[in-house]
Parts: sequence; structure tokens; C-alpha cells
Amino acid sequence: MATAQQTYTPIGDGNFDNFGMPETDPAQAQESATDLYFSEGILALLCYIFGVISSIIVLVYEKKSEYVRYHAWQSVIFTVFVYITSFILSFSSLLMNSFIVISFFAVLYLAYRALKDSTNHDLYKLPYIGNLAENQVYGTNSLPY
Repeated sequence: MATAQQTYTPIGDGNFDNFGMPETDPAQAQESATDLYFSEGILALLCYIFGVISSIIVLVYEKKSEYVRYHAWQSVIFTVFVYITSFILSFSSLLMNSFIVISFFAVLYLAYRALKDSTNHDLYKLPYIGNLAENQVYGTNSLPY
């Protein structure tokens, strides 16, 4: 009775780095679409969820993906707009609280669209803010309105 040949990676032959997985050829290794080794959709989503902090980190370290940089800029500009408007509306707690609730749902929707549109790189642009973000990323010299 013949037994099937089994292949395995013996311990101690230098294949420790890949946790027992076969080594891949560096020429065949798939390069990440971003510098931060996350998918574009996840990075764009994180820019909206964590606001200015994550967006600034992405803007500093991410150089490959213009899609992610666009959403980071749009998140920064939108967050600054929300902070300034909340400060202006602080004279009325009803207005400020309703604006903050609307802004919260807007951030959730922007994060959803950033994740959903990452496969085909459709840019969901907020009025005026999206044009400012696009000018920052793509370097157009035209006015955003």
C-alpha cells in the first residue's frame, strides 16, 4: 500500500520569518496601495471616525494614495467647520445640540461612503468642502466655487 507524499517545512531551515508559510518571491509580492499598509477604504473610514488626529497622521505618512489623502483633507476641513459652527451656535443649547447630532450622522455617512466608494475611487464631495479638499490633493489652482 502506497502512502501519499507529504510536504512540510522542517524546523530550522531558515523559514522562521513567515510562520511556516512558504517564502514568496519579492518580485511577485503584491505591493500595498497605501504607505500605512491598510486598505484605502479602511484608512478613509478612520479619517472620519477619529477626526482631526487620524487625518493629520494620514496626511503626514500617506504619500501613495490620493483617494485616502482626499478623504483626510475633507475630514479635517469638515471637522474644523463643525468646531467653528458649534462655537458660534453655543449661545443656544438647542441649536448647538441639534447641529452636533446632525454632524454626527453626517460623519457616519461620510465614513460609510468613503469605505463603499474605495473600490472604484469615486470621490463623495461635500459642497464647497469637497472642492477645497480636492484642491489640496490634486493641486488645482482654480477657486473651489
